[in-house]
Amino acid sequence: MGRKYKGWSLICLILGAFVLMGLGCPKKAIYVIGGYGWGAHFMDKDGYIATDGVNGVNTQYNLANSLIGTPAKFVAYEPDQQDPKPYDCGGCHTTGFTKEGDSPASDYVGSGTCIGCHSVSHGDIVRAYQESGHQYMLNAVNGGPPTLPFSEVPEPPEKFTWDTTPGNSDLFSLPGIQGQWKERNIGCEACHGPGAEHAANTSKKPSLDTAKAACSKCHIMGTPVDGVEKADGIIEADGNLITYRQEWEEWNASPHNTAGGPDCSYCHNPHATTIYGDTAKIDGRRVYKNEDCTTSNCHPGVTIGFNMTNLMCIDCHMPKAATLAVSRLIIGKEGNYNYVGDIRSHQFKINAAADSANAFFNTDRSAVQLDSNGKVPGLTLNFTCAQCHSKGGIMPHGLPAATEYSFDELKTFAPQVHAKQ
Repeated sequence: MGRKYKGWSLICLILGAFVLMGLGCPKKAIYVIGGYGWGAHFMDKDGYIATDGVNGVNTQYNLANSLIGTPAKFVAYEPDQQDPKPYDCGGCHTTGFTKEGDSPASDYVGSGTCIGCHSVSHGDIVRAYQESGHQYMLNAVNGGPPTLPFSEVPEPPEKFTWDTTPGNSDLFSLPGIQGQWKERNIGCEACHGPGAEHAANTSKKPSLDTAKAACSKCHIMGTPVDGVEKADGIIEADGNLITYRQEWEEWNASPHNTAGGPDCSYCHNPHATTIYGDTAKIDGRRVYKNEDCTTSNCHPGVTIGFNMTNLMCIDCHMPKAATLAVSRLIIGKEGNYNYVGDIRSHQFKINAAADSANAFFNTDRSAVQLDSNGKVPGLTLNFTCAQCHSKGGIMPHGLPAATEYSFDELKTFAPQVHAKQ
């Protein structure tokens, strides 16, 4: 009996040592990063972003996508990451961000102050903003998942459990946090500028960036400078699709980027959601019907043939040619492969004359091909047509499956879509 007791004592001591060292204990999650409409990531108690390589489990949670037909599930995220991954996303996920070593400006008052005054005079804007994705970029947890208006964030990754989100004074001392901010998420002052002077004297209006300037701060995948991306004139790709968060770069290279042309706010309500417009209090899509595009100010006289009037202009001119979280392979009629992503392209122009899908990318397929003026030759037909006209293709708006066509057949039909009737 004595030997058995001593043996068990030794085992208990060893197990106790493991517990004291934190081995085998679950990690703590203090933030959910994103998760509003696409993928969710998780920040651990030391301020680092959870990755597969460091944590040994799948750490990205993708929401279900009904158009593509992908289920909600955990997937791999940076499996080759060996060192803890710092949270350096504050430049776009927060308001009043400052780089490492600098203190945020004192003239930010927070969205709560703005809403306190404008909830009556601008009630629709406030209600729309409270449902928009900008409000859910960095979601606090307090022993359980955050509440999102249209999606459900899962339990944290395997080996993780919920903790409590610390206050800013404790948060910014965490080793994984790079930079500081006045307000998490994209608040009013991220676009309208610091509001302290206006709050003290309402006759002094806050500055307001143009829509292009405000949106281009974050909807870009350029060269990082002090935690903020800067335009580099490249539309990056992963070999099959445009990579995420490049709406500004695409628009900048598109035909819409002309003097007097439409900017972001012409088509979007920046205060409201676009991906959940059908169920939100206020729809963020200002351009949603074909008539919105064929007005006298934009594309007058354009007709739509081939019995395609049940489609919207954006189905072809803004196809799902980019990806943030999920994508799906579609096999074409000739055995060639096409991909459909989860984000719309913002190039608009279609290159119906391209001889093949390869004309869309540069040689190594790491970026979209641009002409000598930095403009896009246009989306190739594998994105604009074949996403539907392939076996197993997508069926937007609940329409029946489209007829399967080869690339050459699509080249014959495409120029006739807008032929004069």
